[in-house]
Amino acid sequence: MSARLQLRLPGEWFALDPRDEETAAAQIAAIARDVAGTADDAAIARARVRETFGEVVRSAREAEAEKVLVCREIAGMPIPASITVHLPDGMRMSPAIGTSSAAVIETLEAAFRELDVEGIDDATRLGSPGGDVLRLLTTGYEAVEEEGERLEIHRLRADYWYAVPGTKDVLLVSMTTALGDIPNLMVQFFDAIATAAYFEPEAA
Repeated sequence: MSARLQLRLPGEWFALDPRDEETAAAQIAAIARDVAGTADDAAIARARVRETFGEVVRSAREAEAEKVLVCREIAGMPIPASITVHLPDGMRMSPAIGTSSAAVIETLEAAFRELDVEGIDDATRLGSPGGDVLRLLTTGYEAVEEEGERLEIHRLRADYWYAVPGTKDVLLVSMTTALGDIPNLMVQFFDAIATAAYFEPEAA
């Protein structure tokens, strides 16, 4: 990749290595305690954080993600949110005319609509210093077991697709949270991060 995407992140974030399963699990457990506290009545909240971030790391490992970032706090407030960055193999938009971000993202969106990719019906085009961005939102519920109790987690994921400058390649930034019960607020938060991102040329 000729340029690397730089994210401007508010607050404090941890970088996790999805390839190191044991260390990542320990880090996630520590983050869950920080976010939800250690009281007995916070068990459900801790489970939500661990399951959400654990799934993010598992998915990142399977997708060979470049990095995983987990939010610890913003302005002193714990926020259960995570970001993964991928450069998917075989995602070169060869039918695109030219290498402008608009052309590449337009070709990608057309392909997603042809394939009926989840979230494409409500896809949104955004602008950023790095060019056009395609956003797809998905939500869902997942049941987990925590201390003998069955819990249901409402997860929200926002996928942001960028065109790598000067190429027909695309890059995916996935932002995930267990706060799916407040989708509008979390989408605004994720959009603010996505639209502030920029590409920086890689050193030779």
